Amino acid sequence: MSEPWGVSGPQFLIIYVILLGGCLAGAFYTLAKVRSSSARMSHGTPGLGVYDTAYLAGGPDRVVDTAVAGLADIGRVRVERDGRLTWVGQLARQPVELAVSERVDKGVGRLSDLRRALRDHPAVTGIGRELAERHLVAEVSKVSLAQLATWSLAAPLALGVVRLAADLLAGRPDAILPLFLALNGLSMAWFVRAQRFRTWYGESVLRSLEHTTLPGRYPGAGHHLRDPLALAGAATVALFGFPAIYDRALRESLQLSG
Repeated sequence: MSEPWGVSGPQFLIIYVILLGGCLAGAFYTLAKVRSSSARMSHGTPGLGVYDTAYLAGGPDRVVDTAVAGLADIGRVRVERDGRLTWVGQLARQPVELAVSERVDKGVGRLSDLRRALRDHPAVTGIGRELAERHLVAEVSKVSLAQLATWSLAAPLALGVVRLAADLLAGRPDAILPLFLALNGLSMAWFVRAQRFRTWYGESVLRSLEHTTLPGRYPGAGHHLRDPLALAGAATVALFGFPAIYDRALRESLQLSG
């Protein structure tokens, strides 16, 4: 009986290990490039605004969440029980808040739609560029390259699965190949979980902020941030998301809207 594809089991394993090793090396290298930075924590946490903090903690979507939560807390955005958003009063002036207020005022009634509408808005992407210049987050091009390197691990995984199926059909199952496939799958899962747009320096800054900000809405929470809106309860949302909102009705409505 001929070997599947004209390649013996040991020969295929050699090819597979070389391919997997190359993909793993590329994934490790690009992940290190994304997260490395020449900046270091020196004299305390660098000064960040509430939206800088939100972007560092959760990216563009967290910026929008923070703006909506803060504006709802001061009565500028009304959040209905079904999660729909309504703008109240004059349009805001701060760039992120203005972008939110304009779209809610024009009828973008759910947070999930608002996130999609503002992910590429200059007011939001500008925050990312500024944080990249400060070495807190990676440049978009580096993040995309790391994601591509991670998903390259799907190539040896798919090849190995097809080969295993061919071996089974030929009545020659390989006892070692499934172990490599499991390693391949676990490696890919780890890299997907390890994907971060923050640098290691950004991670250290974020951990410092988390340890100095109460995970709940208390008077004065977020006093170390620059923005007045931080005093309206947005600081803890920036760091911890909606679960940090003390007002249960508001928290549940926003979670429903998202």
